[in-house]
Amino acid sequence: MKISKRQLKRIIKEEKQKLMKEAPSQLDEDYILDLVAEALAEGGAIASARDRDAAIDYLAYLVRRFGGRR
Repeated sequence: MKISKRQLKRIIKEEKQKLMKEAPSQLDEDYILDLVAEALAEGGAIASARDRDAAIDYLAYLVRRFGGRR
């Protein structure tokens, strides 16, 4: 089944609202950093999801490189 870009955006928005409503305590900085580090490790940008410093450094690099563009 194919979904359109609009449908995908709506689904993401609904899921985000559901998460915020159900478990706002889980969405702290450490939890978010763990999720980002895991995604970066899976994508090959950093060596290990457990290396938080590497994740922070890579995010800082991305902000410096692309932060001013929209």
